[in-house]
Amino acid sequence: MSQSLHVSRFPLQGTRLIEASAGTGKTYTLAALYVRLVLGHGDPQSRPPAALLPTDILVLTFTKAATAELRERIRQRLIDAAAMCRGQLPCDEVMADILADYQAHQYADCAALLSMAAEWMDEAAILTIHGWCQRMLSQHAFESGASFAEQLALDSDELLLQVARDYFRQFLYPVARELLTALGDVARKPQRLLRRVRPWLSASSELQTYMVDGQPLPPPQPPQALEQQVVAYQQRLTELQIQLRQQLDEGVLTLLDQAMAEGSLHKSSYKAEQWPADRAWLASLMYQQEPLDVADKALQKRLLQYSQSRLQEKTKKGAEAPRHPVFDTIEQLHLLIQQDSVDSYVVLHHAALWIAAEFNQRKQQRGELTYDDLLTRLYHALHGESGDSLAARIRQQYPVALVDEFQDTDPLQFAMFRRIYPQVDSQQQALILVGDPKQAIYGFRGADIHTYLQARELTQGRHYNLPRNYRSSAALVEAVNALFMQAEQQPRGAFGFAPQDGAEENPLPFVAVQSQGRSQQVYRAGKPLPAMNYWLLDDDPEQLKKGDYLSAMANACGDQIAQLLASDSSSTAVIGDKQQSRAVKPADMAILVQDRQQARLVREALAARGVRSVYLSEGENIFDSDEAQTLLALLQALLAIEQESLLRAALALPLLGFSDQQLQRWQEDELAWEALTEQLRGLRETWRRQGILPMLRALLDEFSLAQRWLMRSDGERILTNVLHLAELLQHESQQRDGQSGLLRWFAEQIAQPGSHEERILRLESDEQLVRVVTIHKSKGLQYNLVFIPFACSYRLPGKSQQGVYYREQARHFDVAVGDNSLQQVQHDAQLESRRLLYVALTRAVYSCWLGLACYAEGNAKYAKTELSAMGQLLALAARPTAAQLADALARLPWQRQPLPSTQPKLTLLDEAEPQPALTLASALVRERWWIASYSALRIADDGYTASQTPAPDSANEALLLDEREPVMVAEAEVLSMHGFPRGALAGTLLHDLLEYAWQFGFSWQSALSERLQQALQQRGWQQWQEIAEDWLVNVLSTPLQACQTNLTGLSQSVAEMEFWMQAQAVDVQRLDQLIQAHVWPGLARPALLPEQMNGMLKGFIDLTAVDAEQRYWVIDYKSNWLGASDADYDQEAMQRALLEARYDVQACLYMLALHRLLSNRLPDYQVQPERYLGGAIYWFLRSPQQGQYQLPISYQLLTQLDQLFRGESL
Repeated sequence: MSQSLHVSRFPLQGTRLIEASAGTGKTYTLAALYVRLVLGHGDPQSRPPAALLPTDILVLTFTKAATAELRERIRQRLIDAAAMCRGQLPCDEVMADILADYQAHQYADCAALLSMAAEWMDEAAILTIHGWCQRMLSQHAFESGASFAEQLALDSDELLLQVARDYFRQFLYPVARELLTALGDVARKPQRLLRRVRPWLSASSELQTYMVDGQPLPPPQPPQALEQQVVAYQQRLTELQIQLRQQLDEGVLTLLDQAMAEGSLHKSSYKAEQWPADRAWLASLMYQQEPLDVADKALQKRLLQYSQSRLQEKTKKGAEAPRHPVFDTIEQLHLLIQQDSVDSYVVLHHAALWIAAEFNQRKQQRGELTYDDLLTRLYHALHGESGDSLAARIRQQYPVALVDEFQDTDPLQFAMFRRIYPQVDSQQQALILVGDPKQAIYGFRGADIHTYLQARELTQGRHYNLPRNYRSSAALVEAVNALFMQAEQQPRGAFGFAPQDGAEENPLPFVAVQSQGRSQQVYRAGKPLPAMNYWLLDDDPEQLKKGDYLSAMANACGDQIAQLLASDSSSTAVIGDKQQSRAVKPADMAILVQDRQQARLVREALAARGVRSVYLSEGENIFDSDEAQTLLALLQALLAIEQESLLRAALALPLLGFSDQQLQRWQEDELAWEALTEQLRGLRETWRRQGILPMLRALLDEFSLAQRWLMRSDGERILTNVLHLAELLQHESQQRDGQSGLLRWFAEQIAQPGSHEERILRLESDEQLVRVVTIHKSKGLQYNLVFIPFACSYRLPGKSQQGVYYREQARHFDVAVGDNSLQQVQHDAQLESRRLLYVALTRAVYSCWLGLACYAEGNAKYAKTELSAMGQLLALAARPTAAQLADALARLPWQRQPLPSTQPKLTLLDEAEPQPALTLASALVRERWWIASYSALRIADDGYTASQTPAPDSANEALLLDEREPVMVAEAEVLSMHGFPRGALAGTLLHDLLEYAWQFGFSWQSALSERLQQALQQRGWQQWQEIAEDWLVNVLSTPLQACQTNLTGLSQSVAEMEFWMQAQAVDVQRLDQLIQAHVWPGLARPALLPEQMNGMLKGFIDLTAVDAEQRYWVIDYKSNWLGASDADYDQEAMQRALLEARYDVQACLYMLALHRLLSNRLPDYQVQPERYLGGAIYWFLRSPQQGQYQLPISYQLLTQLDQLFRGESL
């Protein structure tokens, strides 16, 4: 049995389970336990192993938002507790109990410990489960076998889709069309196949058994292995069809004519009016040469109708059934068509294993990890050869772990906790599991309530519960308790886990909580609102269909909310007590729904009554919105303006809001159409030159789309979605090859939306809006007034769907639910629906309204409300009526309410009056200020101005902008670095290697070889490993002639030093004149284009170094290819390459940055600059010895450049 938890006496030792029902102060309790851990509080049976610092206490939860909130709550609790120790705040009950165990003179020490812990909270180990796994893999890399170079990939959907497409290319495209047809959904599209194999890609894939309709999934086979089966099937089908044509003649038709005329066949199955059509079909079979369409459902039905066994079954008693060999052939044909020509599940199994293995291999090549990889890597490390030492290290690092929301844990995560903290009764470590199994509603994410039940069994005698509800009013707590306590009397308990024989303890009991109560209430017309209210439709189920129920309850919900918000003083609802109250506001209310369709119904009902709302959904994806579809169509039309039909179709989309008159004008007025297309061409040019985000903002402005949308009730939602999509497209455009590549990516995301955090719908302004929230999203939240208008709706898994169920304590994943597994899958889904209803009912603070009815679906004449969560909890009999539902509800302390009257459109009194926009006395004069880099200074041959190129945000980006050499494929016969691939990718690789080597002081390490191998694999250049490795050793050991030492011997160095310099109205042509006059005067070079730099100059210097004589050098790596041998890298060739690319300008700017740094850091630099100023070295890396060039940059030039950039006259 579970025992009530007393915070000050709770044992902080061993493995223990705390059940925290909704609203019982779970976060408060966790923070209080944290205080005890910091103090080391308790007697020998309850205190932790020692007084702990925040870095010693592991706290795990499941979302980043939850970790941030928990961190701040604990920090504040520590601060408050310290103040209580000092007497600066009155002690609460928990803190008074804790301090009672200390002497007064110890309070100051307690306060010091708590204050120090509060200051350490930024370093506290309060993490998500994935964040913790990532930290453990990196901190314990040797025990876990993790690679230092692997990066976390936030989105792997594109790589997965690429792997699925490769499966199609390798295994499915080569096989016959007949086999592809027989494989069905498996071979239809890569996206569909990927959806089917997702379970094999999850973290828990290794801990579940795969089934097909309750039977083990057959062993995998590649598609080619099934080709003979298809050939045999087609051959047998052809034989039966030939046999059918040979046997079918006019005599058979006459035989059936006679049976129909005599009425010997049941008329319900063989209708006279249907016989002429069936007769014509049978006659057509006598001459049909083409193969029968085995997928035609109508064909299958007709074949069954005229099979011998069916004719025999449907013949009237006493009459003789028609008999003929052709009916036996038809029966054989029907049976054959009913069978699958091949077992597609063996191919699905093969595809799943191949895709999973290939996906892992490609991630390894790219040096990437997914969130699931973090879990599986740590799991395998803990259960591998070094698992014992790794578990001991983590246990030593975190002697106490608290796992929040434990009901959402999956088997893999719990297995890791058990491995690290194996001793349930340990006094040296503690594993405290906190959760509420009644709120385990995330099965679709992989959360597994059976994992919680296993932990409950493991911790027998160590169960605790929080007994008091602090959220809801006493009446509301009583109302919820009444429903679930009544359901608890059922044989299997309220949540369906009680043993049928009752011999064992219920592993998931409902324990009624006490109520702390609230001093405030909600009043209307001076009377308190009832806590639990419901509307009940009395209609007979045969007349009441599901659509009627949904519509009636959406309208009832809208009317009730409009009444509560009405400005009529006699009916306005207020929240407060006898001394003080305020009017109920839209933000006080939440409507809980199950899906987007239900949300749409209630939002439409609210809008019709003038009540604004916002929809909040768990994981609603931006790419799954109407705005994404419209934006894609518009961008595709913009890219192909010349395709008039495509453009007109896009402009007619409802979301753009162009009127029929405007569309007609564009249709009929040729000049108006030309003006429009010219305007759109300008936008397309903006897209090409500046990017998609500036173009979309210009589009919104030029066509007044934002203003048009904001006039709609859902305008904020539309505008928020469009701007969100614009940001995502702008970010992705940096990774894509041109506009067409970006749109291909956009279309793929819409076709298969992923689960990346950045793609979750953002909220529009919801300050004074009614929240329409999915029940999943509402978990952990509370609202003053809650409406659950569709409490009797339900949805059960059907056949052919995927499903998860437990059998004999083992987790099974069924890839195609059928007759054998349907009942178990639906049973588990029904139990989860009960928990979902519990979550919904416990969100309210003061009052709750439910919409109830017994309705029929489709053509049914009776209700199945007993299948809903409400029906299960009320123990409704099969096919219930409204009267039976009313009787069941009458046993509860709930209040039945009549349907509210239809309300007129509402005008809220406290709605802010629109204010006039700010009017400026004169137009703003904007300064042309921007951030530039060396790469932004274009030479005459480029044809671009500086303002068109943004400053790079990283050293790699700067290199890509700087690299002008086209990508070239290496020449296989040149087996040296002169044959190494050329271009930006190769340059980035070489720069990265030297930057990585800098971390080791440029000394050779095995990690450099591993880094090189990984980089080459990612680019498909593995054959260059040996050559590149020899080259790297050569670079590290080659002396820098100007510095008189190699890289290892440099006194000091900084890799990729970033600099920012102010540029005040710098004339680029004047800059060019200065450089040409001082650096290689008289030598020809391309001129810089006219431009003015005003703002900041930004850059990254490959290496800034100090030699043994304390001279400072700027060293720039160049991967440019000058020829096929070292002899091609003479001084003249390198000078020519530097001039052609105007690297002399780059060198001067980098030296100017160094000049300013030394001027600020070295007091005597300007007195004797020659003592400190080394120069600029350009190192052509393909020839380490020969390819060193020192540029002559004088101190005089640097002082003049300094004046120019300060805006001073020279």
